[in-house]
Order: sequence, then structure tokens, then C-alpha cells
Amino acid sequence: MKLIVTSLFLLIALLFTNSSTHAQTLIEGQVSDLLGKKLANAGLFVVQAQDSSLVSLGISGQDGHFKIASIKPGLYRLRYTLDGYQSVYSQPIRISQGRRVVKMGIQKLKQKKNQPLAKPLAARRAKA
Repeated sequence: MKLIVTSLFLLIALLFTNSSTHAQTLIEGQVSDLLGKKLANAGLFVVQAQDSSLVSLGISGQDGHFKIASIKPGLYRLRYTLDGYQSVYSQPIRISQGRRVVKMGIQKLKQKKNQPLAKPLAARRAKA
């Protein structure tokens, strides 16, 4: 009897583990400027496609790459932002049950026109 209960418990645990790991997706890609320079620290926002409500967020690494995990099935858009660059929304992304990875490729951000360059911190302190 103990063997049956233990086997049943393990079977149930295995079913819950499999359903939770297959129910979520990883979104990955890279952010660069129009010349191909990789952009670090770009903000990435996963939003609902229908109302832009925030679902998840991430940030690009030093090489411009990003990964946003644990996205549940649904219809989303990705918003890319970085100071000095124009924000961009992706086309809608449909995440379906069983889809493990969505590769967004390289998103190129365009610099804002007439964007003043930030003065070094030392120069700002010297004026004060």
C-alpha cells in the first residue's frame, strides 16, 4: 500500500512539474543602434498587445543581448527604450502553449534628433 501511495504522489508531482515548465516561454534578442553598435542597458518591456499593460521587463547586457523568462501564453508586444534613442514597439508576438523560445533577432534603435550629449560628471560639478 505504501508503494502505491508513493508512486501516486510521484506521478502527480511529475505531472505538475511538466505542466509548469512547458507553460512559460523565454523571449531573447539583441539591441543595437542603426550602425550596428550593441546597446547596453536598454529597457525591455513585455506588454499586453491589446492594452499595453506591463507583463514583464528586462534589460540588455553589455553586448546588447537580452533574455526575458517566464512569459505565459498570450499576445504581447515588446517595447525597447534607451535614453537618447527613440522607443520602439515590436510587432505583436503570439506565445502559444509549448513554445519554449521566441527569438526577436536584432532590434535597431534610432537616436533622437538634436539629442544633447551628456556632460561628464566632473564638468557638471565644476560649474556648481
